[in-house]
Formats: sequence, C-alpha cells, structure tokens
Amino acid sequence: MRRNHTIKIVYIQKLYKLDPRADSFKMSLNSEIYVDKSNLIAKTNAVVHTRQRFICISRPRRFGKTMAAEMLSAYYSMGEDANELFRDLNIAQHPSYEVHLNKYNVIMINMQTFLSRADSIKEMISELESEVVSDVIDTYPKVKYKKKSTNGTGYLEYVKRVLMITKCT
Repeated sequence: MRRNHTIKIVYIQKLYKLDPRADSFKMSLNSEIYVDKSNLIAKTNAVVHTRQRFICISRPRRFGKTMAAEMLSAYYSMGEDANELFRDLNIAQHPSYEVHLNKYNVIMINMQTFLSRADSIKEMISELESEVVSDVIDTYPKVKYKKKSTNGTGYLEYVKRVLMITKCT
C-alpha cells in the first residue's frame, strides 16, 4: 500500500524530529491522570485534505497542548506503528481511524527551545530552517534546495517542491 506524504509542524518537548517515534505519547498513556482526548484526531481527520487543514490548538498553560501535539504526532507519523497505542482509545471506533494512521511525514518542533537558543527572531528562524531543511533533504534527496533565492523565499519554495513531489497540498 502506498503511503501519502505530507509535512505537518507541531509543538513538542524535543528540539525537532522528522517522523518521530511515539515515546512521549506512550508516557502520557502510562500516566495515572491520562484523559482520552483522541476524539481530537477525528476532528483533525475530517479536515486533513481541506482548506481548513491548518489547525491552531490554543489553550492556557498546563491544559494539555503538548500532550495533544504528541498524540497527533504519534497517530499521523510514519515513524512507528501506533495501532497498539490507539486501539483502546475513542478514535479506534471512528471510521477515519485507519485511513490516516501512520500515513504522513511529521516534523516535530519545540519553538520554545529554538526561541531560548537564539538572540533574535531572525536568528531563531534561520536556525529552525537550517535544522529542519537538513532532515527533509535527507528524506527527499531528489528535491533540490537553494539557500538563497532571488526573492528571499528559498525555504518556502523548497517546501512547495517537496509537497508537489509527494502530491500533498
């Protein structure tokens, strides 16, 4: 079965990782206070291939944003088979469950780590671009990346080419 490929950017505790494993979400599942919020995946599945596919999950501090991002990453990422993690959760009963499970490239980014390592937003964006592009180039070596472009959008042009090659929009 051919897998779909796309790039999603979400927030987690580590610096960044292309197709991360589900270790952080496993830790959440093992916690005594875990509450099943996997219905969020069904809502996300409903908009995956629509114009509403860009989702902002905003909550106050300590309200589970990182855990939700780790759950979404574990579900969508091709980094590891997560069926065992989700089979007893609410999402496993949803018709879209197997359609999207582990079918996408996921890039996990902790923006707080990048911000704390940089002296300016410009420096943070440059470091983020450099590190993430390096991973994507390893995954898609046939897609050429030009650091500098005539209009200063080298990274954006590169991402567009990756999306075109992987047939994701």
